[in-house]
Amino acid sequence: MSKDWRLENTHVQRMRGQVFALTQFHSSENWDHEHCLACWQKFAEVGVDPDALQEGYLSQSGEWICPQCFIELREALNWKAIETK
Repeated sequence: MSKDWRLENTHVQRMRGQVFALTQFHSSENWDHEHCLACWQKFAEVGVDPDALQEGYLSQSGEWICPQCFIELREALNWKAIETK
């Protein structure tokens, strides 16, 4: 079995042990999109980009991870998800 290429990313590695919350993406005054730290999938609000995700996992430090990468990498990187209300 080959090693997952996303685990080679030092930015992803520094997120080891982080806590994430499933969050709806909202643009800010200065920025209309973000990217998954692991695979670079785009996040944007509805209507900005039809291929962009509108929801993903947001770390307490403001880093976004797409749902697929979160599921696939959470065990290797000891990621936790919390419920938000």
